[in-house]
Amino acid sequence: MEASAAGKESGLRRILLAVIALLASAAAHATTVYDNTGAGAGAPNSAAGATLFNSFSTGAVSGALSGLELVLDVGNPSDGGSVTVSLYGDSTSCGGLGTSSCPGSFITNVGTVNDSALVSSPTPPVTTVSLTANPVLSSSTRYWIAVGGSVSGSANWLEASANTGTGVSGEFWGDGNYPYTVTGATFADSSANPAEQMQVTVGSAAVPEPSSLWLVAGGFALTALRRRTNYFRN
Repeated sequence: MEASAAGKESGLRRILLAVIALLASAAAHATTVYDNTGAGAGAPNSAAGATLFNSFSTGAVSGALSGLELVLDVGNPSDGGSVTVSLYGDSTSCGGLGTSSCPGSFITNVGTVNDSALVSSPTPPVTTVSLTANPVLSSSTRYWIAVGGSVSGSANWLEASANTGTGVSGEFWGDGNYPYTVTGATFADSSANPAEQMQVTVGSAAVPEPSSLWLVAGGFALTALRRRTNYFRN
């Protein structure tokens, strides 16, 4: 009986170790494809009643959007406003915008940040967007992060003070209201103009959320405990 019980406990340990390894793998396979948050904050761009855009490219990485951080501040955190954060594809049909790349089709909203969660200071902290969607991104593809603020809000998306950081070179930024027209937006290559500050992290594959994996592990543990209890009762 003792040998059989020990074997069951050994099997449970193997299952739990496998789940823990999967959790670690899910965390370890995330890659930062764009990050200029360490460049220092520059001029603020108002998102109140407007939509601001920043592009990033995935390079050799593909997988789910797993992390997004923005450098935002606010004029009045009690204004009741908010910003909606969205993901767009890329387009090369930019008309008279004076750029070879501009936002394409809307993909999905990925989060909302309330003005009340923001602060106004010379060096605002980086805001982590609580992602409400994890769209899967293709490798070697350009995407755009959009920050659109409510008319009643006073949130700003801050430019970097310099064009340095991971994935910054060759990308684009833009402001204006979507859909874009020649007079409704301005775009520039970020090699010449500082882009808004953000950090984008992409997973190497679409993986289950850690919370889901822990639920699976808990289910295995509970099942094994019940079987072990019933074994000793019998």
